[in-house]
Amino acid sequence: MESLEYQIVVARYNENINYLSLFKDIMIVYNKGNSEIPSIFNSIILPNVGRESHTYLYHIIQNYDTLANRTLFIQGRIDDHKLLPIIEYFIPNDFVGKLTKNNIQYIKLPIKHEGKYFKELISGNMKRSKYTPYEWINKIGIDISTIKDFSMVWGANFCVSKELIHRKPKAFYEDIIKYVHYDINPEEGHFFERAWYLIFKHPNFILKKKIYYYYTRKISEKLISICNKIVENNDIEEIHIWNNNINYDIPLIYNKTHDYTEIKPIIINNSFSIKIKEELNLLIKINNEISYEITIKKREISVILFNSKETINNIKKKIYNNSNEYIIYFTENNITITNKINNNVLITNNLNNDKINIENNHLINIYVRKSINIFNYSNINNINSKISQIYTKNSELDEVFYEMYYENYFKDDLASLLVTL
Repeated sequence: MESLEYQIVVARYNENINYLSLFKDIMIVYNKGNSEIPSIFNSIILPNVGRESHTYLYHIIQNYDTLANRTLFIQGRIDDHKLLPIIEYFIPNDFVGKLTKNNIQYIKLPIKHEGKYFKELISGNMKRSKYTPYEWINKIGIDISTIKDFSMVWGANFCVSKELIHRKPKAFYEDIIKYVHYDINPEEGHFFERAWYLIFKHPNFILKKKIYYYYTRKISEKLISICNKIVENNDIEEIHIWNNNINYDIPLIYNKTHDYTEIKPIIINNSFSIKIKEELNLLIKINNEISYEITIKKREISVILFNSKETINNIKKKIYNNSNEYIIYFTENNITITNKINNNVLITNNLNNDKINIENNHLINIYVRKSINIFNYSNINNINSKISQIYTKNSELDEVFYEMYYENYFKDDLASLLVTL
């Protein structure tokens, strides 16, 4: 399908857009308001989040491979903005807008909002960002640390070429939309107004490390094998597999460097020892049926026992000893943790007489959960797995998880890569 030469993208709330009827054949209206749009316009309803920045990014992401040669992004109401004459937006340049040049110091401090924007801020109707515009622009990967001035397009009305948009991968836009999709009126919407020209035109772009995510109802041996190969053979930091059939709180992760890792301790008579510095979190799976989450601290031990459906038992106990070395012992119906120095039993969690078979060592998988502390154990052949496994009970990909722990990464859908394999 041949691309349009020009397309007009309108970010509308409840504004009257009849003045744009002349351009209806090349126009798409993204409607975030309640009032109806005349049927002559091609329109798409979006949730009312993120101001016009969210609308523009949504269009780029959804149409990345089929963008018009040039796209004019405008707001529903433009008579309150200083614009170029409309005909000038159709001049065949890679970026067209009413630009003003500013010293870079202008964006190193928090924005001094005025008028209605100041009222929105002090009333709580605008969600304040934790960054300054300068910090945020660098955060999204546009390195402006060496420039003295920059151009910005007031009102966020501009025309940009497909080639200029494609200088950055689709994952870049999928990443930065997270800064405006969380609220009706995020302050980052004002950051985008100051940054659009830099986003498209500034050459110093830092490519973030890439992670893939994938949601599946079934984790198969084939999928595990593919993930192993992808991580080993590509410049990918991690693969996160979201699945709601395992009772835990974070996704299955395949990676090279993540803090979660499987360990292979020597298991003798259904027990192994581990020495810690301060604190350690272990996830122990037995025969893929029963799992223990064990947290060992200087003054407390807790054990949560669960199967694939529910938590069976959850116990916590205060401890008072100077030992940092423990023995974890399994029998057919319980787990016991003892102090290695004097063999005092610190905690026992039984399986309510639901006996399981743990005669073979390979039926036990032990994972070290996120920890900055030092731990030591006797290893089988001194080899650790390169795959980390962490489990989730979430039925859908959790955006908050990525905003909290993976803000500095590009996030992309593994499904698009699997198609090519």
